[in-house]
Amino acid sequence: MKMKLQTRAKRAFNALIKIGAPVGNFGCYDEQDSVFTISGEENDNGKVWADYYNEFNLSSLDCDNIDKGIVKILDHYGLSSEWSNPGVIDVYNN
Repeated sequence: MKMKLQTRAKRAFNALIKIGAPVGNFGCYDEQDSVFTISGEENDNGKVWADYYNEFNLSSLDCDNIDKGIVKILDHYGLSSEWSNPGVIDVYNN
């Protein structure tokens, strides 16, 4: 049985918080709207979570310049991400 979107999104959100990812705005559940966001600007404590302009060219980022750990968690819960603008990544139901 598939987990409901809200359950999957909430579990992913909590898993991302646990690794210290800069998540926010949890709560939209419209199929066309994001379920939560990730900051593309909060790269504190030497950890680069996202790099829209590929300024850092790090192997820890995927081809969309998002941390591979974030992408792995989103994939695990059946979610995807897309840059909304250079400062915000939207997370969606697949």
